[in-house]
Amino acid sequence: MWSPNEVSLSRLFITKLFRYLLLNAITIAALGVNQTYSAIEPGIHLSGFMTVGSGFTDADAFPVADDPEDREDAVNSNGETPKFLSNGDRYILNNDLDFNAYTRGGMQIEFDMLEDLVATMQIVSSGAVDNYDPNLAWFYLNYQLNPSTRLLAGRFRVPIYLASSFLDVGFAYPWITPPVEVYTMINMNNMTGFSTQYAAEFYDRVWLLHLFAGTSDYERITSVTQFRDLFGLASSYGNEHLTLRASYMQYNGNFSGQGEGLQDDLAQGVKLLTDLGFSNIVEYMDFTHTKTSFTTLSYELNYQGFKSLGEWAYREQESILADVEGWYVTMGYQINNWFPHITFSRRDERNEDERLPPQLPALRAVSEVIADLLVDTVNDILEREDNESSAITIGVKYDLTQSVVAKLEWMRVKNLESSGFFEFATQDQTNTIVSFSLETVF
Repeated sequence: MWSPNEVSLSRLFITKLFRYLLLNAITIAALGVNQTYSAIEPGIHLSGFMTVGSGFTDADAFPVADDPEDREDAVNSNGETPKFLSNGDRYILNNDLDFNAYTRGGMQIEFDMLEDLVATMQIVSSGAVDNYDPNLAWFYLNYQLNPSTRLLAGRFRVPIYLASSFLDVGFAYPWITPPVEVYTMINMNNMTGFSTQYAAEFYDRVWLLHLFAGTSDYERITSVTQFRDLFGLASSYGNEHLTLRASYMQYNGNFSGQGEGLQDDLAQGVKLLTDLGFSNIVEYMDFTHTKTSFTTLSYELNYQGFKSLGEWAYREQESILADVEGWYVTMGYQINNWFPHITFSRRDERNEDERLPPQLPALRAVSEVIADLLVDTVNDILEREDNESSAITIGVKYDLTQSVVAKLEWMRVKNLESSGFFEFATQDQTNTIVSFSLETVF
């Protein structure tokens, strides 16, 4: 564990390095270098990306702040305007324009250490996630073992989604943010470990196989999740017209925190249940150590200006935590510099009937009060999982230059369960979100 002084020094180093890279990137842009991968010195290559954008929703809080018919919604005693869950698993969009919502930037620098060995670092700064504190997102060694195989060691992107390798680079995909119904299913973007990538050509198409193993950590305001024994694979097969992709990942999740109040409630509940002879319920409800599997299937189609993307994902957990299924389909057509598109998306919970222990009726026969307390505690734990939702998103992307695009989106989102992807209960179950952005690579 680093000391506070060491942490401060590391942040200072990252900040200074980020400023140095930004200065070089601005210099390259000012000189008119029309490429996104530039050598600033022999053996050192620099590239970067940036997004500036915002959005707002017309959602209003439920008239009495909390929906009395919904025991699963988050408490909103102050009647705050519900925020919508978007970029980086943060509630960031409400009825005010906040340009911190989508604004982010990043620099990637590569050092040619040997002929076949490259060191890569990526620094990302985001308003919604880190309040613009530079974050060393990637740092890994890349060794080209032979023409078809390369080895990675260090911290790198988890290759689980269709857009994983360019998740922060909004320029690379048609939406302002990837569909939340799929891309917020796991609180993990990067991992530390090892990876092997293999590429081969079969019948004029390229087959890619990606094996990976390691660990990851996710810190939130009141909780920490440690992903251990993490391993998986991703495979794709296709060409410039059609690519099919599948991935699978498994890990053990260790949860801690969740807020002092909830921790006290859990401790009190465990004692009550044990005293009443219901220790089997305690074992059933243990969500602090959870084995999870995550599977995705996706495709990308490009044909004479028509483009379509689709992805299906399923997360299964061996605990009371939710098993979740999500999917989206995007279709669009390139007309000169314009790319209008439409996306249909949805997310559902698949084990809602299994979240409460089967011994609940027996407990209710002993004590209605304790049974109700158990139900409320489970709902408190899972309130962020009750985000069953469907949406239709209509957007347009306009190519200002070869490396700068502007985007505008209109989304109609419907809460299917509880408050959906909103932080608190909304007055209407169907709400509108409008977003816009300016995105570039350099």
